[in-house]
Amino acid sequence: MRGNFLSIRSLFVIAATALALLLAAGCGDSGDDSATGSAGNTTSSAVSTAEITVDTGSLSKAAFIKKVEPICRKAMERFQGELAAVLEGSRDNPRKPTELSAEEEYYETDFAETFEDMIDEISALGAPQGDEQKIAAYLEAVQSGVGEAAEEHEAFAQAFLESGGSFKETPQVTVAYGLNGCP
Repeated sequence: MRGNFLSIRSLFVIAATALALLLAAGCGDSGDDSATGSAGNTTSSAVSTAEITVDTGSLSKAAFIKKVEPICRKAMERFQGELAAVLEGSRDNPRKPTELSAEEEYYETDFAETFEDMIDEISALGAPQGDEQKIAAYLEAVQSGVGEAAEEHEAFAQAFLESGGSFKETPQVTVAYGLNGCP
């Protein structure tokens, strides 16, 4: 049994490393250097989902993407570093049968904090005019994934790592919108 446990941990470390390489390869400039949206935009609107509110911001889509991708990259790097530390620590200090494993604790607390910080930073930017619903849907999908991670961490962790670091519903939104480095 212990041999399988270590091989699963090794798989997580390998998958996290592969994810880092994939994200590094997918990051880049969108080619549009415009940094502002329409200057005459004086109206503001907001889109709210169950837990997420996204206001209309002043950024163009290209400028928004340029600001969001580093936020996503920072969250993924934080995730990878924290997970590697958790796996290393749990290898050195195995849990007692009555305790949560280090991985369980991580997915219930620190994982959630990492991606909730990302959600807060992105929603604070404000979405480009007309894209509020798309950005709110993306952030809601991330929030849903965070909840799933806390409840079903083993199944979630495997699916998250196998998908290259994506939450279940996010690839459709991120790919279509051009957020290449976002989970």
